[in-house]
Amino acid sequence: MTLPLPTIGARMATFSATTFDRTLTKLDLLVNEAEAPADVVLAVIASDPMLTAIILGQANATLNGREAAVTRLTDTPSRIGLGTLYGLCRDVLPIAADRRAELGAIWALANASSAMLRVLVRVAVPTVRDKFDEETLHVCALLHNLGSAVALISFPDEHRRTAARMDQGDGPYQRVLKDELGMNAPELGYLLARTWHLPPTIAACIRHHLTPTRAGDAEADLVAAMHVAHVLTRGCGYLVGADRWIDPIDSDAVARLSLRLDGIETVVGRFFVELEEQELYEGALGKPQS
Repeated sequence: MTLPLPTIGARMATFSATTFDRTLTKLDLLVNEAEAPADVVLAVIASDPMLTAIILGQANATLNGREAAVTRLTDTPSRIGLGTLYGLCRDVLPIAADRRAELGAIWALANASSAMLRVLVRVAVPTVRDKFDEETLHVCALLHNLGSAVALISFPDEHRRTAARMDQGDGPYQRVLKDELGMNAPELGYLLARTWHLPPTIAACIRHHLTPTRAGDAEADLVAAMHVAHVLTRGCGYLVGADRWIDPIDSDAVARLSLRLDGIETVVGRFFVELEEQELYEGALGKPQS
């Protein structure tokens, strides 16, 4: 039985950001003891989808309607001040022990997708490369799967039933989650993006990374690239919990970006090189699932 939309909306309005204890401890040490430069603190935040989302949301909530949306973490201190930024980090709750493994996989997928998107754009998608800087691309990819974390944190019963049905082979994750809850993960993530005032560019990647042909004209190429990067990253082993159903790459997205098979092979090869450089394989956020 699905939940009524007002119930889902109410949970989004009261949604509390969570992250790993080790991240909160590291930030606390950097801010309070080591007096690290702001760019070092921002580098830690930039690997965490939830911290990034809440800080960017706060920065965009202060816009007056005539100012450009903030899509880069490095622009947030000038918008909200370092004191507010650090305060937002301190207000984030630690992840419960029983959710660490699955949220760790979501964080790993987010960071790996960032590497894949940036490599894809750099190598094969000049229309996106010329329009969006790499930090914006990183944030779009880091937050694109935010709805999966929302489903796990705010709708544990529905998520648990979805996972049980997935273990029995009962269809793809997004369809089963919508059967149980009334929304799939991209829809949940988009609702949170709207609630938290995330900019349209990021919200479009959250909402349409599985349905790229539905994106608006302004973000169409970016969302198509995000879709391809998401599927490729999952195909490289970055899966989350029971969601092991890997959808094919949308042929319209491939056509829109004029991608060729040899180009995709080059992208995947460079992706693994980038992961090695970033030490994502053995990093604190987890490893790809086999």
